[in-house]
Amino acid sequence: MANLNSKEMNSPVAAYEARIAILEAEKASLQSQHAEKLKLIDALNAVDKHIATALNIDELFNLVLNELLPIFSCERAWIITTYKHKPDAKFYHVAHQAIRADWCPDTDEINNNLNIPFQIPKSTFFEKAIDATGAMWLTPSNKHMLVDPELCKRFSIRSSLVVKINSHRNEKWLMGIHHCKKAVAYNRATIKLFETLSERISNGLECLVLRREKDLFENTGISMWHEDFSVVYNRLNLLRKNNVKDLGKYIQENSHFPVDMAKLTKVFDVNQSAVKMFGAESKKQLIKSIKQIFPPTSMGTFAELLCAIFDKKKVFKQEVELYTLDGSLLNAILTFQMPGTKAGFLSVPISIIDITSIKQAELKLEESEKRYRSLYENSPLGYLSLDENGKFLEVNQSVCNILGYKREEIIGSFFSDLLQLNYREKFITNFTRFKETGISHFVPFEVVAKNKRTVSIEFYQAKSNEPNAPLTQTHCVLNDISDLLNNKEALRLSNIKLQSTLEGTISATSKAIELRDPYTAGHQRNVADLSQAIAKEMNFSTEEIKGIFLGASIHDIGKIQVPAEILCKPKGSTALEYQLIQTHSQAGYEILGGIEFPWPIADIIRQHHERMDGSGYPSGLEGDQICIEARIVAVADVVEAMYSHRPYRPGLGIDKALQEIQRNRGTLYDKSVVDACLKVFKSKGFSFTSD
Repeated sequence: MANLNSKEMNSPVAAYEARIAILEAEKASLQSQHAEKLKLIDALNAVDKHIATALNIDELFNLVLNELLPIFSCERAWIITTYKHKPDAKFYHVAHQAIRADWCPDTDEINNNLNIPFQIPKSTFFEKAIDATGAMWLTPSNKHMLVDPELCKRFSIRSSLVVKINSHRNEKWLMGIHHCKKAVAYNRATIKLFETLSERISNGLECLVLRREKDLFENTGISMWHEDFSVVYNRLNLLRKNNVKDLGKYIQENSHFPVDMAKLTKVFDVNQSAVKMFGAESKKQLIKSIKQIFPPTSMGTFAELLCAIFDKKKVFKQEVELYTLDGSLLNAILTFQMPGTKAGFLSVPISIIDITSIKQAELKLEESEKRYRSLYENSPLGYLSLDENGKFLEVNQSVCNILGYKREEIIGSFFSDLLQLNYREKFITNFTRFKETGISHFVPFEVVAKNKRTVSIEFYQAKSNEPNAPLTQTHCVLNDISDLLNNKEALRLSNIKLQSTLEGTISATSKAIELRDPYTAGHQRNVADLSQAIAKEMNFSTEEIKGIFLGASIHDIGKIQVPAEILCKPKGSTALEYQLIQTHSQAGYEILGGIEFPWPIADIIRQHHERMDGSGYPSGLEGDQICIEARIVAVADVVEAMYSHRPYRPGLGIDKALQEIQRNRGTLYDKSVVDACLKVFKSKGFSFTSD
């Protein structure tokens, strides 16, 4: 065009050609602009798609960075973070994408450890970018390039574009791209596109967090509520501005205040766990039934919550009584997590945990303890506890009756001080031997009662702590046998009474053990009844049957050393807890091993969890190494345990129990015992009477 003379320019052809050239140039420009717009639209659409589908922040970052490489024709894209609360304020890698490793010399190092901090001085380009309102860039002509020459050299940076990703959370993010092959001059459109992508990612982060919080809210097994307390919060602030210092006192003077405030709260969402807990058919039904769930008595709890908000406590947790929609009482723990900002009171998360079963178990345990205490106090035998030095720790009323002293006069004194002088050395010798061996017998002593009357007693003691542990406390039985020692007939009668007392003590001990564990109350009695029926079917003698019955009655005496909370645990035991429970067989043997019963009761207790193939405990005995009495109790114990309810499962029924022993006949259980057990159920019509 420049070579055309004026005459040629004035010719129609030249003018037409010039016009065509101008139009072509305008077309190319429009096409370029259109391509840029399509590029922007495609980029934003891709980012929006990733925001909608990403499951977590890491996935979102990596998907977005992968899009940046072709959009900006760059060799590296990355996102880093810093934590302003850390004094070193170093930057840490979060995600990165690169086309070729030779353009990114630190790629392998970064892949091996994504938490490598950039060793950059504090007055750097990145630290300026983290506080900037828009994008910043590094180019050879840009003054910022001079700030970080080491950074540019380390990462082979020819030019770089960096922008902050805004977040309402505590994190500070930077997103950037590197051009490593050649320097690029970033025009305004490129910078604007980069800033727009940053804004979309920022919004995506918030959506991701909200989506995750929503999922947690809906899918947690805990009853969750979202309530609007913003109006209540404003009213409390108004009271504070009006110089109300003590809200509790203000409520006492204005009793209507909690009721008025309750009307200003609004439940706008609950999760499915809440719907299920309160027996509602839908969220809408539950929200409409708030007054039915929270009885008037809960207004006191609400008043305490208002005080907690007023006093700016971090969390409010209270045990409350609520009602399901069918009117059932629900014991629960309500937790109100105080928001950190005023806006947070627009949507306060409240959790309600059902503890009804725990409260019921606690009540049963409390009743069990009362029954045990009544049994202890009202026993005709004297029960007492001594410490390792023989000093009284506790006595029941029978001990007070025998000795003629009040309880407070006995506690803290030495047992030996009450003995006749010629019996003191005998007691000290027996007590010392007992502490060393743990073996005790019924030993006769004479004590001097408060009225100076000499009382003949029999005394028995047993350790109350774990086997092989140092003695710290011993439980003792004291029986007044003065009248029985007057003549031979009295002595004979005394022996009969002691025998009966021994059996009664075994029965009482059985009940006492079961009273500690209300879930298995009657278990030992059922096992004893079934063991007795099996022994009769196997033609044991009357005396042998009696011994088997008594042994079965207290086969779990060793559980007295197992904490009650483990025995009553409503879920399955942990491995450690189960190992502790398994010690009860040996512990029971240690308690009764020193008593000279006319039957192998201690062996029954220790061996009732042994199995014919040696897979049982505590000693791994097998076959005839296990006494026949223990083999009988073992089968009865398994049948009753499977038949009955347990804290961690319902009863399996008698059919399942009989299938178990039949399936393992000869392997785990004695064949003849299994056959006799099956016969007493199927042919003799046996059934358990203690449920």
